[in-house]
Amino acid sequence: LLLPVTLLPRLLGMAGAAYAMVAIAATLGLLFAGVLFDRQKTAAGARRVLLATVLYLPIVLLVLVVDRRAT
Repeated sequence: LLLPVTLLPRLLGMAGAAYAMVAIAATLGLLFAGVLFDRQKTAAGARRVLLATVLYLPIVLLVLVVDRRAT
């Protein structure tokens, strides 16, 4: 569900291809962190998921702003 919602600005013409690529990469990174944590539930894995979620939104929003100005 996260990936389609993240790609909505691209599909609505509000962002370009650079945003779409970064959004896909960030979403896959977040998914990867979650899958790793699901396989081996450790404190380090939990911290990795927390870090991924804390970094995800600022990265995606920053690229959205930058890509919107570029188009």
